[in-house]
Amino acid sequence: MINAGNDGKCAAASVNNVSQNGLNQPQGAHCDIGSYGNGSDPVTVVSIVRADPNPTNAAECISA
Repeated sequence: MINAGNDGKCAAASVNNVSQNGLNQPQGAHCDIGSYGNGSDPVTVVSIVRADPNPTNAAECISA
């Protein structure tokens, strides 16, 4: 989650304000939650390509 982390824990010696992918934290107002920091706030999805355009081909899900 963007800007939802604990800034004190982010700055602690075990983290040192760096995400696992090497980005300095925080990128925005506060540290991000998650092991992989976000390099741009916010992320925008511009397109999605469906693997199968026909949703009726999906397997049926039955729960007991």
